[in-house]
Amino acid sequence: MRIIVISSKQKIDSEGLHVPLNTEGFKDADNLCTNKILDSTIVGKIDAIYSAPSICCLQTIYPYCITQGIKVCIENAFYKKLTPEYFNYNNFRYNIEDIKNHFKYLTNIIDCNYKSSISTSNISFCDNENDFNNRITPFLYSLVKNSKNNEKTYIINTHKCVSDKIKNILTNKYNKKFYANLKIHYL
Repeated sequence: MRIIVISSKQKIDSEGLHVPLNTEGFKDADNLCTNKILDSTIVGKIDAIYSAPSICCLQTIYPYCITQGIKVCIENAFYKKLTPEYFNYNNFRYNIEDIKNHFKYLTNIIDCNYKSSISTSNISFCDNENDFNNRITPFLYSLVKNSKNNEKTYIINTHKCVSDKIKNILTNKYNKKFYANLKIHYL
């Protein structure tokens, strides 16, 4: 099993789930289409793409999805860590309807039949580290457990803070044995 973790890094200098990529971010997104790790001759077929619901993340994976004809599964477990500095009770949830209303073209890559492992109503405003960890760990565990003895390849498209948390979970000494056969790449 292989997981490729893509971090959305180049966004407009602001926080929020509706913040788009900046010019460099769009260039990076276009470059995913020619990235050697994502080259289909190297990784084979991509079995699923799981993405955070934020605009910058969806914009990051959009060119690759269009080029490859792949839909994205919106996974709420990959919300960025919500801090009171940038988020409040009125702006910390984002759903497919919000995307349709503000960035309609992004709905072309969304698999509307996919049901996220966690509802947005279960995401806490002002996550603490435990809340943040408890959103991501069960999803990873389930994905790996259900794909343990196969050669499937998954993309996780998310924020840098989530990518760092994934790395932390996978390298934790208590988890190393369970994730030992996982091939993982970070972009």
